[in-house]
Order: sequence, then C-alpha cells, then structure tokens
Amino acid sequence: MTGFRDAVAAAVHGTPYIVVDTKKGFDVQLDIANAQWWGLFNRAGLRKSFRWRVTEHKSNFTVTDKQVSVSWRSGVPAFGASLEMQGGRIISFSREKIWALSDRGRIEPVVDYRFNSREGRDLIRLVARQLGLKERQPLMLKLTLAVVLITPLFFAIYGLVQIVLRITGVNP
Repeated sequence: MTGFRDAVAAAVHGTPYIVVDTKKGFDVQLDIANAQWWGLFNRAGLRKSFRWRVTEHKSNFTVTDKQVSVSWRSGVPAFGASLEMQGGRIISFSREKIWALSDRGRIEPVVDYRFNSREGRDLIRLVARQLGLKERQPLMLKLTLAVVLITPLFFAIYGLVQIVLRITGVNP
C-alpha cells in the first residue's frame, strides 16, 4: 500500500502539508516546523493544528481527523506541555486578514490566512479515488452514529411502554 502513501506525499509536495508514516498507515498534517511555512502560521495566530490519520487496508482506507493545540514562542513552533486532542470527524473553518504596515513600508495585507479542516481529508480522498480505493468510516464514527440513532429510538420505546402501562393500569 505504499503506493497510496507515496501518491499522497506527491500530492502535498509544495504545500504546507507533510506525510508522516505510522504503524498502520500515515498521517497528513500541517508542516508547522518548516521554515517556509512557520512565518505564515505564526502571523496568522495558528493555535490548533490538524492531522488526518489514514489507516490503510487492502482496497480501502479510513481517515480520522485529529486536532492538536499548538503554541508559538519567539516565532518558533513548539508543542506545549498540555495537549488537547480531539478525534473523529472535526469541522473547523478559520479566516484571518490583517491589513497593516508591511515590510515594504506600505499598508497592505500582511496576513491573509484561510483554513478548512476538510482540506486534508479532501486531498486524501482525491488521491484514493484516482487509485480506486474506497473509504470506510472509522469505528469511532460508526459507534457515535449508532448511539445518535439508537438514543431517540430507546426513548420513543420507553415512552410507548409508559403509555401502555398507564392505559392498562399496570403500575411499574
């Protein structure tokens, strides 16, 4: 399956993303340590970084979103001692545009930053489609969906049982 990983790595070349190998696949994440991008991330006030964990299977794959807190010190990225992480399917959008006195001495946009957490997932999906791979939902997403669907059903059945018991005069 290294073909999938290599194809994603080729697709992120020249972007602020990198591919990092894991035991069961690879991660696609923002390359916050790269000098080419840290200035943009620092100026934009990036506080959260996203990672898309790809687990490879024979002819399919799963993608799990992870969000990690990032702190900046003296313009150099550093991961703080406390780590906040969310996983599953995360929807996050941010946009920041700051006009100020630029390095060239003119008032112009010094920060024009936009982020959508779907970006990395969509890139992975595009490469997978080109390779004929199918996406499966991660187990955690399936369990969450099951709980969301079962909970209202449980309360509906419970309510019906209570109504029937009151009508029949049975006191539980």
